[in-house]
Amino acid sequence: MSDTPETPAIRLDPAERWDYLLTLENPTDEECWRALTTEAGFTALQKFPNIIERATKVYRHLPALLLTSYEPEWKATAVRDKADLSAPVDVADAEGLFG
Repeated sequence: MSDTPETPAIRLDPAERWDYLLTLENPTDEECWRALTTEAGFTALQKFPNIIERATKVYRHLPALLLTSYEPEWKATAVRDKADLSAPVDVADAEGLFG
């Protein structure tokens, strides 16, 4: 028996690299959501219904976002920011954004 304390396992963050999600034996809903917060992760994982279902528990607008024609980078940003896709948009809020 050793007197050395056991080092806890390092849990890799899927927000850093989406493929870390694949190394986790039992990923949480939060980890599934975090894997979708990068463009590469969103592109790679959007076709996996089990991951989408789990991530939807964290970000309820994910299914609606998948149906949009936005670029993957924009979709990943919306996931990361947990954008409220049901919120009304006031055109005056966007005035002056584009010059």
